Amino acid sequence: EEKKKAKAAAAQALAEQQDAKALEEALPAAMELVTIAEDSLDAVTGAANPISVDDADEMTESVLVAISETEAAVAKSQEAIKAAYAKITANIKSAKDYAPEAKKVALTEYSALQEKLSETKKKLAPFERIRKSHEMKLECK
Repeated sequence: EEKKKAKAAAAQALAEQQDAKALEEALPAAMELVTIAEDSLDAVTGAANPISVDDADEMTESVLVAISETEAAVAKSQEAIKAAYAKITANIKSAKDYAPEAKKVALTEYSALQEKLSETKKKLAPFERIRKSHEMKLECK
């Protein structure tokens, strides 16, 4: 009985160690994808900046270019967010099979990354309809 307990404890400790190592290897890639997604939002705001600064009363060439660049940056940002979500979802699925302690840490880490992605997605939303918003603003003038 005592030997069984010791053997089970050793197996548990080994599983925790292996799973902690797996998390240590997988987490940086997921974090990098989230960082890429967050950085892509900066590109969107940068591309959209001339639209708000210009505050044009008409659709000038510079406004049209800025809108097109913003739309392209939005599409790229959406892809980055999608890739990060896919990676994190796969990692969470794997983490659910981890030993209890490693599982708890992994799920906490991945949940935090998902939260960051959700925030990025929320900040991106207004830019997804930048052309329509600008056209409506012009109609109201």
